Amino acid sequence: MIFCPKCEQEFPDTAPTWRECNVEFVSSLKEDEFPELAVICTILNEATAYIIRGFLENKNIPSQLENISFHAGPAPV
Repeated sequence: MIFCPKCEQEFPDTAPTWRECNVEFVSSLKEDEFPELAVICTILNEATAYIIRGFLENKNIPSQLENISFHAGPAPV
């Protein structure tokens, strides 16, 4: 079975499209418990990190700051 993510109606796997909602079908209505995350940058300045996180969240992009000390300096290579 496939589903319309907008109205949550269920359809057989062979259904072509659902014109009423005009969206692609999905195989499950459950959202991923853990979204796929990627490291986009490393910032050592705490204030700058929070500013960038604010920009991302303003665009509805989930973000996370790692639990590190911003005062520790760069990690050894």
